Amino acid sequence: MPPYPVTPPASPLPVKRAVVFYNPTSGRSQGFRAAEAVCRGLDSAQWDVSQVATERAGHATELAAEWGPRVGLIVVAGGDGTLREAAQGLLQAGHRTPLGVIPQGHGNVIAQEFGVPLKLDAAVASLGRGEARQVDALRVNGEMVLAMVGLGLDARIVRRIDRARHSWGLRGWYRIHGDSLYIAVGVTALLSPYSTRFRATCDGKSVGSGFRHGAVSNTRMYGKGMSLSPAADASDGLLDFALRQRSGPASSIQTLLCARRQIEAPESLVTAGQGKRIVITPEHGLLEWQADGDPRPPVERLEIEVIPGAFQLWVPAT
Repeated sequence: MPPYPVTPPASPLPVKRAVVFYNPTSGRSQGFRAAEAVCRGLDSAQWDVSQVATERAGHATELAAEWGPRVGLIVVAGGDGTLREAAQGLLQAGHRTPLGVIPQGHGNVIAQEFGVPLKLDAAVASLGRGEARQVDALRVNGEMVLAMVGLGLDARIVRRIDRARHSWGLRGWYRIHGDSLYIAVGVTALLSPYSTRFRATCDGKSVGSGFRHGAVSNTRMYGKGMSLSPAADASDGLLDFALRQRSGPASSIQTLLCARRQIEAPESLVTAGQGKRIVITPEHGLLEWQADGDPRPPVERLEIEVIPGAFQLWVPAT
């Protein structure tokens, strides 16, 4: 029996009451300004809007479970992490309240995936022209993940970026120009040795072994305008994987160029496929991994499965 109750989709409700959750630490600490803009925008459309600040990690999960049955729309003004927490709270509580997003993080993968504008005013305006869409999620060792799981080198980069975000000397660099910090950290990680290899099985069949890096994706977008699984569809009930055995600078640059162009990498570089459940195990030691751009503790085994129609996302109408 799955750990989360999944209820049938609710019939569309008139959105008369909404709440906006904002993360005071997302992006350049502009969460409150974004929440105020949402309130003004929805107030002008005759909605009754409340706003609540998240106070700690996991707080949005609690808030979503509490507010889900009380409103017709929950808007998250924050990054992918805050959105993930809110979606998990709704799923655990069995609520089908649509989630809207005002992107305020550095990755904003979900917003990019579903065409939510990255500029604040445009994102707020899109709420009034939105519609609910059922979206899949991933369950990773019992944890909900919205976009992707990064393995190996990717996870190492994310871990180093997270350290930089919380270090006194690099915090300002991250807030002012996070993209250049990502590039600097990525280059140093690429040039440093990484010895851990892992094997994978998908839906009970071996995918291969000796992999050093890779990603398991729910979404097409991966971050920073890149795509490691260009054919992924967050509503098809399947996960997509792209795993790589070669780890030298040349193969890494080739893979990066394909990701930037949002095209499939050649089979000589990447082993790719789809399925409903994939198991990743290191051949020795522990496996480094990250979820939706957030570092996670190294593990001996990752079990990743898709949760079809896990939640409803409020997206710009097509």
